[in-house]
Amino acid sequence: MQLTTVGKAIWQGARKAQELGAAGASDPLVQERLRKLKQVEAFRKHGVSWPEIQALVGISRATY
Repeated sequence: MQLTTVGKAIWQGARKAQELGAAGASDPLVQERLRKLKQVEAFRKHGVSWPEIQALVGISRATY
C-alpha cells in the first residue's frame, strides 16, 4: 500500500469548503452576506472609515 500526502493548501481549501457547506453557503442570502463581509474586509484593509463603509455596503459596524 502506498500512502500519499495532500498539500497543505488543498487540505485547508477542503476544510473551508466543508465549513461553508455546513453554514449553508449555497443559500443566496448567505452568499450575499459573505459578499458583504468580503467587501468590508477589503475596505478596512485600505483604511476606509466606517461611515463610508456603511454608505457603500449598507451594513453597520455592529452588524459586521
